Amino acid sequence: LLRSLDTIAQAQPEKIIVSTPGPVGLTGYLAACLLGVPCVGVYHTDFAKLAEDVSGDRQMADWVNRYVNWFYGRMDGLFVPSRFYMTRLADQGLDHARMRLFRRSLDASFANIGERAVAEARRRWFGDPAPTLLYAGRFSKEKNLSLLTEVFKTLVGQGVNVRLVLAGDGPDREALEDSLAAYAERVCFTGRIGREQLKAVYQLSDILLFPSLSDTFGMSVLEAQTMGLPALVSLAGGPQEIIVDGK
Repeated sequence: LLRSLDTIAQAQPEKIIVSTPGPVGLTGYLAACLLGVPCVGVYHTDFAKLAEDVSGDRQMADWVNRYVNWFYGRMDGLFVPSRFYMTRLADQGLDHARMRLFRRSLDASFANIGERAVAEARRRWFGDPAPTLLYAGRFSKEKNLSLLTEVFKTLVGQGVNVRLVLAGDGPDREALEDSLAAYAERVCFTGRIGREQLKAVYQLSDILLFPSLSDTFGMSVLEAQTMGLPALVSLAGGPQEIIVDGK
């Protein structure tokens, strides 16, 4: 800690920006206090919702929430990825006047993709011409993937000819595979893939499903739309603010 504070002091910062309420963020906040410079926070993650989804313990979620509120309440300013979370944080007692919308974007070049990457993705994961639903991201409880599998199974049960491609990895992959084992002919797990492969998967799919209730932004939603893929998102969290309903 002392070495970190000394390193920060030698840099003579005019402002310190912290992106986590964890130990590194605490170090940054302490340095700002000692140096007498402003400290600005960036709110990336709904840690309280994450703690509740992963542990199932509401009391733990409350403890996390109290700490997060204390930490960000010390900031001179706070950048938040969506208006939804600006309102939620204000409802929890943080000063709305100190918040600013943290806008994000992708460089226009992201939409560029080579024909070879598309052909390879088509060969590996899109041999069946049926309409394809896509999920891209982490396989974990806080992503609300049980809703995604429920939607897919309902469609198949109603006789809809549809496939599901899941791009990514995470701690819940095995449980997800077990849940979808009876639909193996209609389901494809790509595993962790590179950027060009991911862009090809976006381009070859028909709709992105993003069921998370706790994402503060949802970068995969922005990536999908950049590649011309429409996204279906929940009415909670940040992703709803980066789509246009019905388009």
